[in-house]
Amino acid sequence: MKKTSLVSVLLSATLTASLLAGCSSSNGSEQTSAESTAATTEAPVVTTDPNEHLHLDPVVYPDALDFNDTESIERIFDMCEVVDGVRITVEKRMKQIRMRAKINGETFTLNVNLSGAAGHTTPEQLATVAKLFWYCYPQMYARFAVRNTPTTVTIKFEDSGYEIASASGDEIHIHDQWLKNHPTDYDCLTHELAHIIQSGWDGNYCPAHTNDDGSKDTYMIERFADYCRYLYAFKGGYYNDMVWEIQTVKTENTYYKSVRFYAWLDYTYSTQEIDIMQRLQKAVTSKTYGNDAWEPDGEAWQAMFEGTAAAGKSLTTLWDEFAASDIAGVTSKPREQGGKSTLLLKAPLRTAVRDRYPEADDYLKVQ
Repeated sequence: MKKTSLVSVLLSATLTASLLAGCSSSNGSEQTSAESTAATTEAPVVTTDPNEHLHLDPVVYPDALDFNDTESIERIFDMCEVVDGVRITVEKRMKQIRMRAKINGETFTLNVNLSGAAGHTTPEQLATVAKLFWYCYPQMYARFAVRNTPTTVTIKFEDSGYEIASASGDEIHIHDQWLKNHPTDYDCLTHELAHIIQSGWDGNYCPAHTNDDGSKDTYMIERFADYCRYLYAFKGGYYNDMVWEIQTVKTENTYYKSVRFYAWLDYTYSTQEIDIMQRLQKAVTSKTYGNDAWEPDGEAWQAMFEGTAAAGKSLTTLWDEFAASDIAGVTSKPREQGGKSTLLLKAPLRTAVRDRYPEADDYLKVQ
């Protein structure tokens, strides 16, 4: 689905010729050593350069935004690297950058609000956050949107309060120092965007677990958001996968704790015609089933599985099946940034979803 320009083709041809020339000058012992190393590697490192041919004229980012310099801000927040047609408005008084674009027939608006920020998040990081929104949110919306799912999202950077980020309604609040201290953890915002998609979820009408002390854990709220963080990670996990993992069966050892279980369930049993996670989103937002119906052998899960190969199985039976699978215990962390993990080499979880919804990311320039 990548869109390749004539310029990128010429650049690629030039680079290939250069590399071939370099290879011809290498001595035989170096080649033998490289081949020997590759032969003993447990899993090949598959590099996915997220934007190699798009950085032809890189933006020079200032140390801080100047809201009196509208032209500079428009250049910083030019989204052409990811998607065309984003219109930018600089709202000086509110210290806010507004971006709007029509994607797959739906008009989306992103507001990046800095009225509560102290300048800890750099202009380059702010632009990357905006790119993340245009990369991730329309894809999630195309799959999971129901009536009243927000198409306008405001991300507020604030130098106070909570440690990382939170979401409510159509707003995300992120601490202004988070990306300063964790400069590659952009996908904490993918998690929060999933909570925006979940707008309307009620803890009384979603999968829940009763703890030993009698308290109720509405586990699916966070499992769903983390599922989306992994499946829709910005630039195919380029940033996410080195800093955040979906845990193995050893550390998240029950169906109500494991994010990986629901990724496996969707990968194994959803089809082009029947999407289990989409059904779950619709059932919870419409308050179709109370907590009791979401017990492992309850009618709610049976309704989610109807028509698939999982029909008639309880959630605990499926958990046992997952726990015995060859992806339950392998790492989701690649050896290097931009590489593919053993998990993705064994089960292309992200590719499977994108193949099921090709129209959802046809607008993207970078995969």
